[in-house]
Amino acid sequence: MNSSILPNLTASQAQVETDNGAILIDVRETGETARQYIEGAELWPLSQMPNGKPNINRKKTIIYLCASGARTNRNAKKLAGAMPNKSYMMQGGLMAWKRAKYPIKQIDTGDTNPLIKIVLIGGFITLVAMYLI
Repeated sequence: MNSSILPNLTASQAQVETDNGAILIDVRETGETARQYIEGAELWPLSQMPNGKPNINRKKTIIYLCASGARTNRNAKKLAGAMPNKSYMMQGGLMAWKRAKYPIKQIDTGDTNPLIKIVLIGGFITLVAMYLI
């Protein structure tokens, strides 16, 4: 673990910190955050660092997160030096946040599992065939 470079916070600790004004920065890529995210978290994908830094007051504490915490941990040194703010990483990332039952925004894209689509189409074709016979 890179906790000496960027200390870990649990989801519960991160929630307390955000209640006290800390800013969550989600380092996942745009496509990943399109389906679910923590409301109020800033998006700053790792692929875009160091460009396009979020405009965050230097006095605010930053808490970095990704999907599971692994990516944040692997990039702890890069993240620790990315902003001058006091920084942490959320242990377990978005998955830990969800396990703690903190709110997330889930976007229904209308996508259906491909297997379900095949079953539905097959059933429709069977009904049409039965009707025509």
